Amino acid sequence: AVEPASTPRKNGAGLIAYKSQADVIPVCIKVKKHKYGIFRGVEIIFGKPIPYSSLGFKNGGTEEYKNATDIIFGEIVKLGGFEENPAPLTFKED
Repeated sequence: AVEPASTPRKNGAGLIAYKSQADVIPVCIKVKKHKYGIFRGVEIIFGKPIPYSSLGFKNGGTEEYKNATDIIFGEIVKLGGFEENPAPLTFKED
């Protein structure tokens, strides 16, 4: 079985967040045994918005996109309950 927390990821979510300068709503889509298929139940879990200011952007760039994507993906993993001891995410206010 695929462990969702170890899924390889690309920096697209961070790039889109940077370009849009918008808050990000993490969404976890869970299916039974991590396999999609016809007539399989699907659970969709929406998380609390992650403020744009909490994603750590200064000038953009690959490293910042990667860091932001890691933050977003970390929240998605927590939503799905795939992390053993999730630490609560705290956001700094502007």
